[in-house]
Amino acid sequence: MSLSASFIDTNVWLYRLFDDNKMEVGERTIKREIAIAITQTEGDIISTQVVNEVSANLLKKAAFNEEQIKTVIQSLYHRCTVVEFNREHPNESLNLFPHPQPLSQRWERGDIILVPRIPKMGEGVRG
Repeated sequence: MSLSASFIDTNVWLYRLFDDNKMEVGERTIKREIAIAITQTEGDIISTQVVNEVSANLLKKAAFNEEQIKTVIQSLYHRCTVVEFNREHPNESLNLFPHPQPLSQRWERGDIILVPRIPKMGEGVRG
């Protein structure tokens, strides 16, 4: 199965870009490997909110300087499609992946994968 584009949320990018020393080494390594695998293709979708959240977290938690943040932002804009949600017409914003078939049919067929968060060490993955 291959998807043309996926929405990648903030935490996935943070696991890729930041070594959180508050996490156990094994857990941190696994999460980073998963995040790298998820974000390795270009053309995925992120929102301006994701760009802002990644930047704020890297400034605060990873002590990135302004030049490093600028580089991250440029990289995100280069490799991803960045969308801005329309607050006046939110339903238009939510239709990121227009498709003629209902979501439920595509889900059942396995065309859609949702990655809400990367599980913690020891958590089972239900599927």
